[in-house]
Amino acid sequence: MSEASAVRAAALGVGDVLAGLVAATGTVRYGYHADTGAPLSGQSTIRSVAAAWALAEAGQIFERPDWIAAADWALAGAVSIRGVARPEQALCLTEADGRATLGAAGLGVAAATVLGSEVWRARAEQLCRFVLEMRRRGGGFVMQIDAQSGAPLPKRSAHYDGEALLGLARLAGAGHVEAREAAEAAAGHLARRGHGVHDPSAWMVHALAALAECGEATRHTAYASRIVARIVAAPHYRKTGQTVSIALRLGALGAYLAAWGRADPTDAPPVRAIRNHAETDLSLLLASRLPDGAFMLAERDRRVRLDGLLHTLIALTALYRAETA
Repeated sequence: MSEASAVRAAALGVGDVLAGLVAATGTVRYGYHADTGAPLSGQSTIRSVAAAWALAEAGQIFERPDWIAAADWALAGAVSIRGVARPEQALCLTEADGRATLGAAGLGVAAATVLGSEVWRARAEQLCRFVLEMRRRGGGFVMQIDAQSGAPLPKRSAHYDGEALLGLARLAGAGHVEAREAAEAAAGHLARRGHGVHDPSAWMVHALAALAECGEATRHTAYASRIVARIVAAPHYRKTGQTVSIALRLGALGAYLAAWGRADPTDAPPVRAIRNHAETDLSLLLASRLPDGAFMLAERDRRVRLDGLLHTLIALTALYRAETA
C-alpha cells in the first residue's frame, strides 16, 4: 500500500468515528473509553466547531457527503445552542460559561464557508463580523469577551489568532474582499511579532496555506517556513506520545507541504527533511489507532476524545493533500 493510500485509509476510519459522534440534532458527544464504551463527560463549543470544519473539509476531499452532513449538524447545533447576536449583525459563539472566543468564530467562518449553502454563507458573514469586531487598533485581536457585557477577558490562547486567520482566509477565498484585506493585515502583523514560531502554531500554518490558495502563494511563505522549521528542530512533543500534540504538528507539516512542497524555499528546511519528519510523526500517530479506525489520546491512554479525533482527521487530510498534490 502506498503512503497516500495508507493515509487515506486512516483518514476514512477516523472520519467515520468523528462523524459518528455527531447527532442530527446538532449534539456532539465528547468521546468514550475504548475498552468499555463508557461516555466521556465534557462539552466544548470550539471543539464542536473545529470538528465541523474538519469534517466539512475532509468530506469534500474524500467525497464523503455523510461527513459533510455531520459537519452541517455540528455547526448548526453550535449556532443554535451557543450563538449570541452582537451589534452590526455580528454573531459570536459562546462556551458554557458565557465566554465568546475569537477561535470559535474563526473556525465557524471556515466551516460555514466550506459548507457553502446560501444559509451558511450568511452565517459566515455574521461570524466574520464578530472576528472583525475583535481586531485591535494597530493589529492583532482580542482573544475573548463576555458575550453579555462585551467586556474583553484577559485569557490568551496560542491558537485563537490562527483560527481567526483561517476563517478570514477561507472567506477571502470565496471572494470576500473585506475578509481578504483583514487576513492580509493580520498575517503581516503576526509575522512581524513572530507569533506562533517559538511555540509552533499549527493553526497559523493552516491559515497561511489557505491564504496561499487565494493567489498570493509566496507572500507568506517565509512566515510559514519559520514555524515549520521550529517544528522540525524541536521534536520534544514526541516524547509525550499524545495524539493531539503529534497530530497538530503533523497537520501543520502536511498543510505546508501541500501549499509549498514543490517550492523548496531557501529559508525553510529542505522539503525532504520536512517529509521525513512528517513520516516519523505519522508512524507515531498510527500507534494510537484502534482497529475500528478511532484514535486514542495516547498509546497508553485509551480514551477516544473529540479533540484527538478532529486533530487526527485534520492532520491526515492535510497529509493526503500533500501526497496527492
